[in-house]
Amino acid sequence: MANYDIETFFDQLETFLIANLNTKITAINAEKADSITLASVSSSAYFFLTLDEQVANYDPFIFYTIGGISSNGIGPGTGKTYLVDVALIMTNDGVDSNSRKRTLRYHRAITELFEENYANIDKRVNIKVESLEPITFAAQNDSQFYRAVGVQLQVTLA
Repeated sequence: MANYDIETFFDQLETFLIANLNTKITAINAEKADSITLASVSSSAYFFLTLDEQVANYDPFIFYTIGGISSNGIGPGTGKTYLVDVALIMTNDGVDSNSRKRTLRYHRAITELFEENYANIDKRVNIKVESLEPITFAAQNDSQFYRAVGVQLQVTLA
């Protein structure tokens, strides 16, 4: 049997997100039942460690990466803790008067998804969920603005 490592975790993380995020988005849309509708995330719109020209094809998309690594222990009992950032990124043209509410709803969706289901990723990891502050940023090569919301997972592998 292969060892459980961070590569396996990231495979399971993406599978978990693809299987569950759109269900959470649909539930929030149904709960609010107003003119603001959150778009689903395409199963092809998940990007690990790098952004490339493909992201322009998706709105919204998910970007996830390692934000830091630390070790704690001695010898074979050493555990590793990874800070894993998971962000939902959407375009923000500045014209949509509902973009702030849409940002808050996406933030709620991704945060609640992990808070309610973090143990369903894998029993061999310990996960702590922290919200990331929503940010707005501009692309360097065009005039497009984006909003990013998400969580930082503190993932400990023993």
